Amino acid sequence: EEKKSIKSDEKRLLIDLYCEREDFEKAEQLLNSIPENVKDNILWLISSSKVKRLKGEIEKGKEILIYALGQITENTSYGELFLLGTEMYEMKRYKEAASVLERITQKDINTRLTRDLLFSFYYSGDYKSAINICRTIRGKYGILSPYAKLEGSIREYIGNFDEASRIYSDYGIKYPDDLEVKFRLMKMYFILKQYDKVDEFLDSPPDFEKLSIDFGIELVLLMKERNRFVNAIDLMYEL
Repeated sequence: EEKKSIKSDEKRLLIDLYCEREDFEKAEQLLNSIPENVKDNILWLISSSKVKRLKGEIEKGKEILIYALGQITENTSYGELFLLGTEMYEMKRYKEAASVLERITQKDINTRLTRDLLFSFYYSGDYKSAINICRTIRGKYGILSPYAKLEGSIREYIGNFDEASRIYSDYGIKYPDDLEVKFRLMKMYFILKQYDKVDEFLDSPPDFEKLSIDFGIELVLLMKERNRFVNAIDLMYEL
């Protein structure tokens, strides 16, 4: 049994190698060579889905993953869950990815797994669960990217502007070169009618060349709102 397992692992590694070389024909030949009695094995289903995804057959890959979800039991290993959740994430099946990754993630530890679970919650619209992770990490580690940045963005989206501004302000202290967050903080100050802080920012705006077009346009509009028409025109020419 152990030898069979090793041989299976070697085949899956070979499939990964073929995928890296974009030799999908050989990858599928290996997949087609597996015995019928192991075709429902989660690891083989993940490999099959990965090949379909990389070939551009996204819908077929998703169908395989949804089937793989139904194969989960109480005996499914950590490794199987990790690979399944990761492939779900790659397939942008974020709700399903969250349901799998949550089984194996320690949410108070800053790891890639925690970040994948965080963004799975976020992209699937489960903002409450995403905020809970961000708040837990912030309580343990202080301000960390991407947790604090994402929490600020969510709180801004749901209208919790006071808390969003506090998070953006703390984030800006630790990451002073992040122009996007600086601009988001300025927008929060404007919404909260803290115009003195808005004007303070506009008195020494960031390097225009580092602004994205979208943020530049919003900055032009904000300058107009604060009656800085000459500055707004200058920035329009810079964009």
